[in-house]
Amino acid sequence: MCSKSGSGTAARERSTPGTAGSRTAEHALLAAAAQTLALWLWHLPGPYVAAVDRPVLHAAEHLSLVVAAWLLWAPVLGAARHRAPAPVSLLLLVGTMLPASALGAVLTFAPEPVYPLRVLGPDPLADQQLAGLLMWAPMDLVVLVAALAVFLGWLLRLDRERPDRLATARSGMPPASGAATEGMVR
Repeated sequence: MCSKSGSGTAARERSTPGTAGSRTAEHALLAAAAQTLALWLWHLPGPYVAAVDRPVLHAAEHLSLVVAAWLLWAPVLGAARHRAPAPVSLLLLVGTMLPASALGAVLTFAPEPVYPLRVLGPDPLADQQLAGLLMWAPMDLVVLVAALAVFLGWLLRLDRERPDRLATARSGMPPASGAATEGMVR
């Protein structure tokens, strides 16, 4: 009899709602760090030039950027059971958007080319500035749209799960006493 209750407790602990979510959140935050690290590493002048000069390294660059991006977006857009909680997804999106935007800004506003002239186009500074703008503006737009979709989905889910709390908050009325507020301190 004791072993049954012990195994039942272990089963309940494994299926605790916060456990899977916290593991997903941890993976999402690691993915954000990997994305930021890969993006900045490959855009440093040394690794960038090395990738331009060596086709195998260039392929490794693209592979690492694609894998890091997949790891970043999977917890945001993936299957519902593998998604990070909405607040974590918002943190993930904004937290990766800011360093990527900073990189785009550095490339856009640098007073002279960051990379050797041989790896840039006919007008090196204009080429670098265009690349910085392309990294900056469209990427921010995509991330902001995704963050807005996550945020609105989160609000709709809260409204479905707790319609009485949101309705009373909208009306300014305190929640009705009863089973929903039983045991709460006012």
